[in-house]
Amino acid sequence: MRRRKRLSCQGMFPVRRAGKILLAELKRMWRDPQISKEDNIKVPETIEEAFAEAVTLHRGGNLEEAEDLYRVVLDADPEHADATNLLGVLAADQGYHDDAVDLIGQAIGYQPENPFYFFSLGNVFMCQDLYEDAVVCYEQSLELDPKQGVANQNLAAMLRHQGNFEEAERACARALE
Repeated sequence: MRRRKRLSCQGMFPVRRAGKILLAELKRMWRDPQISKEDNIKVPETIEEAFAEAVTLHRGGNLEEAEDLYRVVLDADPEHADATNLLGVLAADQGYHDDAVDLIGQAIGYQPENPFYFFSLGNVFMCQDLYEDAVVCYEQSLELDPKQGVANQNLAAMLRHQGNFEEAERACARALE
């Protein structure tokens, strides 16, 4: 997969006004820790704490808050591959597939050995009915980590859509191993 140019998260899928306010406030609290102490607000102390909280929010379905924290992380570390990938996944969840492809491709450029980024990109392509592109991504993901059951399941589904039933059956068997 070719390396994509680095994109800014600014100007990608729409950022809500409330999110911009939260983002500005969180940055202000980071610069002045006394504010959060006075107001009894738990502010993540490190980028990794902010990222972990964003993941928790994302998993819990709090997409707006997760997006805000992913953007805080990326503001502090623009090449944070996991945050870039998950912001792409979040964009896809909201129907912004082109932005998702760009963001996940950017994460792949940062860490081309990470199988989960290829898996994420395959999922975006699958949602767009781009089965050939999804197959390529799932195969790359499985080349990097052959033990991914869900990647094998998704690969099998894409191969079935292409009419490649024998390969789909083999992928299903690998998923069950």
